[in-house]
Amino acid sequence: MAELVDAADSKSAGGDTVRVRLPFPAPVRIAGLVAEVTLLPAGMLMQGGGSAGLRRYGVFAGTIVAIRRQSRSKIPSSRRVLAECDFGRCWPLRALPAVSNHFFLSCPYATCNVILLIKKSDDDGRLARVPEFLTTDWTIEVADDNDRDAFAAALAQADACVSMDWPEDMPAAPRLKLLHLPGAGTDEIAFQAVPAAATICNVYEHEIGISEYVIATMLQWMIRLDELQANLRRGCWQGSYLFGPAHGELFGKTLGIVGYGRIGKEVARRAQAFGMRVVACSQTARSGDGVIESVRSIDRLESLLAESDFVLISLPLAENTRGIIGEEQLAVMKPSAVIINVARGALIDEQALYAACKDHRIGGAIIDTWYRYPSKVTDICEPSRFAFCELDNVILTPHASAWTDQITPRRNRVIAGNLDRLARHEPLINVVRSATMESVRC
Repeated sequence: MAELVDAADSKSAGGDTVRVRLPFPAPVRIAGLVAEVTLLPAGMLMQGGGSAGLRRYGVFAGTIVAIRRQSRSKIPSSRRVLAECDFGRCWPLRALPAVSNHFFLSCPYATCNVILLIKKSDDDGRLARVPEFLTTDWTIEVADDNDRDAFAAALAQADACVSMDWPEDMPAAPRLKLLHLPGAGTDEIAFQAVPAAATICNVYEHEIGISEYVIATMLQWMIRLDELQANLRRGCWQGSYLFGPAHGELFGKTLGIVGYGRIGKEVARRAQAFGMRVVACSQTARSGDGVIESVRSIDRLESLLAESDFVLISLPLAENTRGIIGEEQLAVMKPSAVIINVARGALIDEQALYAACKDHRIGGAIIDTWYRYPSKVTDICEPSRFAFCELDNVILTPHASAWTDQITPRRNRVIAGNLDRLARHEPLINVVRSATMESVRC
């Protein structure tokens, strides 16, 4: 809770001095000289309050502090105003013009030591370079999420948390201002359980590795490099120009992309370089981007499936996309067509996909995202309840398409950048859900 530390008239200090202790980074109320102090994002000032809402008044760099006067209370000349954060740092604040019944102060650059919580289960090296990229003061704490009491105590003090999941029964997080996912998918986040005052952000940077994987596996499907090499190691020249058979080409083939987001766009650019024709559909139809002529609506999914030699699934998993590829959709694909899943296993009906591959109703599948996952590296875990591994028309990989040697530094840099923005009260990037202004104010 905030407290008014000092409001004495100090001529030696150059006029009235107001010293306010502020918790970071939350709205506060102060009895006495001022009624309310609110930290606002840079460039946004509060006018009126309550039903009066917000409006743009001016743009100022850094932290904005709005002090609303109580009725009949005197606003000091405030030639010197200090706002002291919970961690003891004093912020000299510069007076800005008054608006309505508010008196505004600005600090061009103000940060304080704040707490970032990482689950012990996530402390496996994937976030190791976040401290290296931070430019603001953060205390990074690792808490054992298998010890609920210890984890609850740590979460109660956290200003930010990095995690890919947030279940319904997550302990209270009253100070939380940022839940940052270390990946892109939000299917493990119970949004209604995340405090309304917290912004939810994710991070991408996986589209480069995934797009290279898609091109590599399509090339492998057409050329069969592993078979050619294995043959020659045995002294067999099968597949050569001498005896054949000839292998295929990507050139001239049609790639259909279901879900034209970051991954879809990166794949399309690379596929075009190989002379492939690229078509795409997404949740909403839109014009082309120079790589494809247009993006069709998802309502036209079946027409895309019918004309494609390769079908890439790169949609996010949500209630309206779960099982979007089922028996009916697989039935309209070409008998030679190959479906590629680099998004989430549950986007394709598991049994329908197995049956279509086993019965050779489609050419086959390239599967990187699955239906079952191990909990630790030593677990022996079949990726499906069906024997995909016994089928010779399926390429299987263990959700590895994005996992390159560059994804961790790229993602860590983005996460650290958002933590810095939070500490400086700057707008965040990759926002999935914004904090509600009412929860931030009250």
